[in-house]
Amino acid sequence: MLRKLPRLTLLLALGIVGASCSTGVQTLTGCWTNELGSTANIMMDEDGTLQGIYRSAVSRTGTQAEGELIGFQVDIAHPTFGFVVKWTTESVRGNVTAWTGQMFVAEGTQTLKTMWLLRSGSSVDGNWAATLTGTDIFTRCIVKCGSAGGDGSERECDPGE
Repeated sequence: MLRKLPRLTLLLALGIVGASCSTGVQTLTGCWTNELGSTANIMMDEDGTLQGIYRSAVSRTGTQAEGELIGFQVDIAHPTFGFVVKWTTESVRGNVTAWTGQMFVAEGTQTLKTMWLLRSGSSVDGNWAATLTGTDIFTRCIVKCGSAGGDGSERECDPGE
């Protein structure tokens, strides 16, 4: 136990161990939704690696598409990030979308402002039309919870509650 004490002291001094909410650092961990109703459910590791599931409300086939999400977040006052989705739904398998952006906080609302590139598989002749670009604005998913007073009313709450 005594051998671990200097390391623990160093980690505490560097702020690596302790309550993350006291640092003021914003993270992408949680559920995010864009203006089209697509959702990104993201978890962030201690090193800033992002992992999760992305569900697109829109696709060429008109059905919801799903994919595996991986990326990175840089911990700064307004976090910058990038993530890639490898689409796993059969109708869009073989496509990849990459988002890059930044988190902003205004009046208590967290917003992710992003640009994206969607690359579809193609032949050499169709290469010119195989990449689409666009923008998305994501906000935290709104979770409805029962009332604190037990009166049956609904209220918005923190997904971590």
